[in-house]
Amino acid sequence: MSKSVGNKISNGMVFAIPLDNQSFSFCVACVGNEFAFFDYQSNDASLPNGLIEKPIIFRILVAKGEHKVGGWHYVGQIDLPAHFKAASRFLHKPVGSENYFIYYDGVSMPAEDNDVQGLELLTIWFAEDVVERLKEYFKGESSSSVFAIKKQLNIEM
Repeated sequence: MSKSVGNKISNGMVFAIPLDNQSFSFCVACVGNEFAFFDYQSNDASLPNGLIEKPIIFRILVAKGEHKVGGWHYVGQIDLPAHFKAASRFLHKPVGSENYFIYYDGVSMPAEDNDVQGLELLTIWFAEDVVERLKEYFKGESSSSVFAIKKQLNIEM
């Protein structure tokens, strides 16, 4: 059963995200507006046992209030290991720039191509785009949103 939660998000809050096919994917609030999304689906929207041990699909920045906009179900609070509470590093490449940066904890530092391999893009995600990315992942497809952003920024894929 989903519990009511306002706009205030705190570390360790777990959400079940409804997908089209009557199943749910799960995420946890990490630090700030960073959420980690797990490689786990269920037909049950309750807090899964051992969720924190499951592989992470992606960890991204989500716009404020999108858990409500997207109808995500708050399913509980868990204790987070230290690495979940630490800020992530993101690939930052300004529009029109040829230079790469690593964005970490509010600061962008110059970086080389090989330094940014495997980093998530510095972008703010909205609920509908998160759901689309999850659906594509669970169908074994690459993210069309990530592809489009990388194409726009001229990032090699």
